[in-house]
Amino acid sequence: MHEVKLVKELVEKALNIVKENQAKKVKKIFVKIGANSHLTSENFSHLFKEFSKATILEPAEIVISPAQGEGLILESLEMEI
Repeated sequence: MHEVKLVKELVEKALNIVKENQAKKVKKIFVKIGANSHLTSENFSHLFKEFSKATILEPAEIVISPAQGEGLILESLEMEI
């Protein structure tokens, strides 16, 4: 499943950003999902929750916006430093 790989990579990228910034908490995660990505908001949320379990990302609110194309984009993180 291509979608699983995309979400897993996005979680890893977000965790790297958190680590680089030495964040204490992640409040919100802003994501754009491409209209042709074969990934629904519901599927993304489910997969994100699975891959972010027991991490600093787990309690964060996920804000999803539509985008053009096939990609999955980590737009930004709202963090407490």
